[in-house]
Amino acid sequence: MTDIKSTFKVLEGGMARTATPLYQTFHSAWITNTRLMGVICLCIRWTGDSPRSGDLYQFFYFEAEGQGFDRFEWHDGVDKTSLRELEASLIGGLGGRKVAIRQQEAVHLAQYFIRYNKKYALALPEPEDKYLFLLEMDGTLTEEQQTALFDKSCVRLTSKNALANYFLMRVFGHDFPAAARLAADGVDLDLFPDLNVLTYYRNEITMAEGRSSCRCESLIETTQGFRVIVTALTFTGMKISGFRCISNMRISDMEAYMNLAHSEFVTVYRYEGNPEEFVRSSTELTKNAMILPEHNGRTFMIYNPTNDHVKEPVYLLYNDLTGVYHMDDSGQLLVSSATLRNIRKLELDLHFSPLREKLTPVSSFEFNEPVLMQYLDSDFTDFLEFIDSIKVE
Repeated sequence: MTDIKSTFKVLEGGMARTATPLYQTFHSAWITNTRLMGVICLCIRWTGDSPRSGDLYQFFYFEAEGQGFDRFEWHDGVDKTSLRELEASLIGGLGGRKVAIRQQEAVHLAQYFIRYNKKYALALPEPEDKYLFLLEMDGTLTEEQQTALFDKSCVRLTSKNALANYFLMRVFGHDFPAAARLAADGVDLDLFPDLNVLTYYRNEITMAEGRSSCRCESLIETTQGFRVIVTALTFTGMKISGFRCISNMRISDMEAYMNLAHSEFVTVYRYEGNPEEFVRSSTELTKNAMILPEHNGRTFMIYNPTNDHVKEPVYLLYNDLTGVYHMDDSGQLLVSSATLRNIRKLELDLHFSPLREKLTPVSSFEFNEPVLMQYLDSDFTDFLEFIDSIKVE
């Protein structure tokens, strides 16, 4: 009789081991409560099965207006500084907070992101082998659990201005699953099927007496150009119960520019040190900045910690930005903001930073329109020379 032990090899089974060969134990997970802005970041942390292996951190970035699941990052958790850098690069500009969720909720969301891309023929981000094992895990949620998970991904609405702005953002972005969460049953959401909206720049809300309805005048950019769309919204509690279009008008690029023009304050410094020393950890405000390598240097986009600008009767896209630092390779540091209050905040941030002794103020300017981005798009390598070139005598 043949020895069975010599003929067959016993393979260890189990879904958890097949799905996560190196990271056996779920540790924790969180999501950002930014779903109503059209984006969400999910982080799942798995614990390694040996003391020598670091934890696996998975970051999923999902954009609900067409891009879908378009960024995936992973980290072994060993280098905590690079882990903080990675997290800040993903969520530093979202204006939300992290909300803890359960394993099954995290798996459900990750599976939704993956299946969304497959449904709309969108390429999955690399490396796929770092997250596709999640499709083998149980992410089943009841409808009530899915609703609770969606609520965790959203800020709590207490302002009708915010409700109106979030609703219009989701409608113009054709993000109807989210828009439906803000509306009563039966509200027609697809009033603009032919509009391919790129950006929701401005919205002015005029509340009716009693605050049971409002009129909104929205400036948006579409693939066909800029438009001003006037709509009427009706509220029942904190839900949109009525929605209709009053007018939909094309405007010129110049008219759009005039509507969006705003002041800009710029302070110029000379940095007497190595420009590469100016990094995320240099100041308090740069810790959560979005950092972009551009124009012979790096730009630090510093966003407000919340999206409270959506509560204003006049919503402006740029109001989520505290300001900008741009350090070029020659040591010229440009500090920019749309308000005097925020430029002072940025200057104080530098004043109390370890870099203070190496910074010398050179000039300060107030412009009646944004200038810094024009400079960064130009061929000039010195901001002061650029200003001289655009001066009107």
